[in-house]
Amino acid sequence: MKKNLILILCLFINLLCLKSISAMQENLIQYQISFPNPENHYCNVTLKFTSTASSHILGMPVWTPGSYLVREYSKHIDKIWLSGASNSAAMVKINKNQWKISCKKGALIEITYQLYCNEISVRTNFVDYSQAFICPAATFLYIKGLEKSPCLVRVVPNKYWKKMACALAISKFEVKADNYDLLVDAPIQVGNHDEFDFDIDGVKHTVVMVGKNNADYTKLAVDMQKILRQTIAVFGELPINNYLFIVHNTQNQGGGLEHLNSAVLMMPSQDYKDYDKYMGFISLVAHEYFHLWNVKRIRPKELGPFNYDEENYTNLLWFFEGFTAYYDELLLYRAGFIDKENYFKKITSTISQTEYRPGVQVQNLADASFDAWIKAYRPNENSFNTQISYYGKGSIVALLLDITISSNKKDSQNIDVLMKALWKMYKKQPQKGLIESDIIAASESAAGISLTTFFNELIYSTKSPNYDSFFNLVGLDFTKIADNNKPHIGLTTKKIEGKLVVSNVYFNSAFYNAGINVNDEIIALNNMRVEDLQTAIDTCIIGDKVVLMISRAGQILNLEVKLSKNPNDLLKITAQKNLTANQKTTQTIWLKKGL
Repeated sequence: MKKNLILILCLFINLLCLKSISAMQENLIQYQISFPNPENHYCNVTLKFTSTASSHILGMPVWTPGSYLVREYSKHIDKIWLSGASNSAAMVKINKNQWKISCKKGALIEITYQLYCNEISVRTNFVDYSQAFICPAATFLYIKGLEKSPCLVRVVPNKYWKKMACALAISKFEVKADNYDLLVDAPIQVGNHDEFDFDIDGVKHTVVMVGKNNADYTKLAVDMQKILRQTIAVFGELPINNYLFIVHNTQNQGGGLEHLNSAVLMMPSQDYKDYDKYMGFISLVAHEYFHLWNVKRIRPKELGPFNYDEENYTNLLWFFEGFTAYYDELLLYRAGFIDKENYFKKITSTISQTEYRPGVQVQNLADASFDAWIKAYRPNENSFNTQISYYGKGSIVALLLDITISSNKKDSQNIDVLMKALWKMYKKQPQKGLIESDIIAASESAAGISLTTFFNELIYSTKSPNYDSFFNLVGLDFTKIADNNKPHIGLTTKKIEGKLVVSNVYFNSAFYNAGINVNDEIIALNNMRVEDLQTAIDTCIIGDKVVLMISRAGQILNLEVKLSKNPNDLLKITAQKNLTANQKTTQTIWLKKGL
């Protein structure tokens, strides 16, 4: 009897397993992407799945995680139709990015759509004769209610393409994801790109170089490993089995976008030999790799699970982007790419760009984060006067917090102790995102003091911090040098078809107060033809009244301008002489090397 019971139990378990496997096979979401005419920038995508109800909603995301702007990816679908064995089904579009499928439960549904792919960026699709870059959010329809089902993507390359790269690749031209969220977080590169790889702590890192370039791959591999090891040291461990960098070498574009196990970067193809631009690229590598922890795993509560149909608001981008921006330059110093003096110059540049932007007096960091969807990625000619960058000012908050934590001298810890604490918090509850109070509490624990005033003033007000008091803690002088010798131009210009046209006017500058507008064409100053306004103004002195001749909408106007001094002092950070023991210790903790 006992043997019979065991046999019955085993059969029951086997049946359950078979049923589970069968269910997984039924719910497998299959995509096929092909490129019959890549030179015309098109690809075809076919979606197959077994229906689990009498109707399904299919949708195309309107944005991609990491890039906080509604981009309306469905606008690139030129044709969509039921194909294959979907004869008994019906499909109708119900809003800008969704379609409703009416069908029989258990029926095989097949939909094909044609995508136009001709925008070169890290967040959009691009297809031509030489390559295909696939941004998953802009490519693959989701099936509402089946987002947790496994996904399989088969790539049918153009006959000339021999390679595919994706962090989730399971074969030469196949990609498998456990669910739709993971698929969206794994960009695909197809073509004949160059590749090199290296191991860090037993984890393979692959670098795909798309397009001709002047990089030295051997040097690049060594330098990337240096910066990546410093990044890993911040958190103490590497939580992945593989990592992929897709580098697009362009004519003049830069930038990057993080993903769960990969990143897409853009670099002007001939800039690798320019030291400063090359350091900018290494800094970008650090930035996107740092996101492997900070935002892709340690994340704000609002960013995951994702809502792909509308904006996902959070007021914490100052932390997830700003603190990452702080580290991407700090890690250059820790890795030995720059010395203290050059690191201080980078800090000075960030402070100058932030504090001398008129928008710093208008928008606080929390608002800058929350309004990223409608402002940060949709700038206009007046944005400089009304907005700040949560990257720049967020980086300053990280800097000042780092000095504050370092001055506590608790176990010789700097800001790394905060990042490690948040990483530990994530590992305990991976599905739980952070709220602001989590970050503040962890920061106070690291600093050993209350930081209520610190965060209130830096995040929720437009008050400038007292830089002198912070830098004095680490034995540095924060010097302001008045630049009063020449009149302040107070605007920017650009040449359009040989015409000198105003592109920005700074709030409360002499030209702003005189009524100069964006798009005004500057013709003459004091009846003398102007080719470059700054050169013309340099011949004048502060207090002079000049007459600027402009053309506005075809009308010639003469505006009187009283020239004023530059309100922005030159900033400089220098080492103090005769540092106290406390200053020496705090600076050492703050700037200690990671490895």
